[in-house]
Amino acid sequence: GKQTRRTRNRIAIAVGFHWSFVGDIAQREIEEKSNEIPALEPLLESIPRMEGTFVTADAMQCQQQTCAYITQQRGADYFIGLKGNQSGILERAQIKLPQEFFSLRHDSGWIKEHGRLTRWRIQRKTVTPEEAGLCGCRQFIAVWRERHYLRRGRVYEKEQEYSFYVSSANPDVYHEAALLQAMRGHWDAIENGSHYRRDVSMGEDASGISKRAQAHIMASLRNLTSGLFERQKTGTGSFPSWRRKMTPSKAIGILSSKK
Repeated sequence: GKQTRRTRNRIAIAVGFHWSFVGDIAQREIEEKSNEIPALEPLLESIPRMEGTFVTADAMQCQQQTCAYITQQRGADYFIGLKGNQSGILERAQIKLPQEFFSLRHDSGWIKEHGRLTRWRIQRKTVTPEEAGLCGCRQFIAVWRERHYLRRGRVYEKEQEYSFYVSSANPDVYHEAALLQAMRGHWDAIENGSHYRRDVSMGEDASGISKRAQAHIMASLRNLTSGLFERQKTGTGSFPSWRRKMTPSKAIGILSSKK
């Protein structure tokens, strides 16, 4: 979900990512006095085919109805964050995945991104939906993430985070490396991709628009801009430099190409 500053306009965004593409593929405005939970199903309904796909979401969407919809009605798998809003499920995951043990075999190594170094480790435990207490759940997953923030090439701050997740993915098909890749893909697509481009590169946080209709239109235009970049980004440099060079005729050419 994404809320534009200075407005009460919130939108739920579906971000599609493949190893060669990241882009916003659908969005839906969230009703006033509501939240992202009831917006997810109508949002995913706008995506025609989901069989064999992997739906990642934050802990707010760890709901029985949501998990049943993804697995039983759409034929997809989920990878969803787990926090205190599902305390019983979280406690079961904490028992099965002790924080003291992480195998070095499932270590991403240090990755540099947006002025910081990030490192991920993962462990998991196979469960049944009955053991988990969640529709379709077949795995409890724990991820340990380290961040080193850089300034002038030196580390000035360190941070660690220990997070839990649930997944309906078949443990025999999705091994640890594939799950870690899915989680990193979610993080890169949303936090480092969509949200960073919107908030920083396209100045959404600095926008002075306060009306819901106008904010919705601008969100759609930012979606279009981000999608154009993803469609052409090979060899185009950074997103800000690409925007400076883009013209209306070039944009029309990208949209009309068969790539």
